Amino acid sequence: MPSLLQRQIFKEIANLFVLAVGVLLTLILISRAVQMRELFLGLDLGILDTVLLFGYMTPLFLMLVIPIACMLSVFLTFLRMSTDRELVALRAGGINIYQMLPAPLLFSVICMLLTLWVSLHWLAWGMGHFRETMKSPIHAPVSWCSPASSIRTSPIWCFSPGR
Repeated sequence: MPSLLQRQIFKEIANLFVLAVGVLLTLILISRAVQMRELFLGLDLGILDTVLLFGYMTPLFLMLVIPIACMLSVFLTFLRMSTDRELVALRAGGINIYQMLPAPLLFSVICMLLTLWVSLHWLAWGMGHFRETMKSPIHAPVSWCSPASSIRTSPIWCFSPGR
């Protein structure tokens, strides 16, 4: 059974991780919305279709955000502990820095497995649904990846005006 110290460190890392994932994912989705506004406006999409398209793009961004948020949350947890002089108090109490190491290591392994799961399962699901939504007959003004006059919006997607 993990010690109280391990549980508290893990809980603080997890709280900061959730906050960091939410903030970073929101920033990336907003920047992608700005980049793709002309495409979405040209397709005459409804609000539900636009939300679905961003939902389908989320696994791609999670692959980037999860490792960054994991590193950031571990760093900020130990930075806060150092600023509040908790690390000095723990060292004075006879707790070695290596005794605090299992919680961040376990959390990092969990984040690695979560990123692996997202990349193996959810990325293919999201890209497949994104392509199907863009190919649907409702969105006829856009043809998918024709070599002539294509507009490259990212390394994965390219769109060209339909004729």
